[in-house]
Amino acid sequence: MRDFIKHALTKTIQIRTAHGDTQQLGIPPDKKLLYGMYFALAALIMYTVGFGKRRRCSNVVVSKPKDSNNI
Repeated sequence: MRDFIKHALTKTIQIRTAHGDTQQLGIPPDKKLLYGMYFALAALIMYTVGFGKRRRCSNVVVSKPKDSNNI
């Protein structure tokens, strides 16, 4: 399952040879596109797992807002 992104983005075309046979030719994607996809996948995984979250202070107490009807 290595390089599944590269395999998914590879374009396959059929070429007819001089003997009349058909041959499949794989055209690999551009390296910049491939690196961009790897970066996007890594960023999505890190965002989902939570590496980008800020730490919250556990000692902060939030008080309830005052009710405006009891003034």
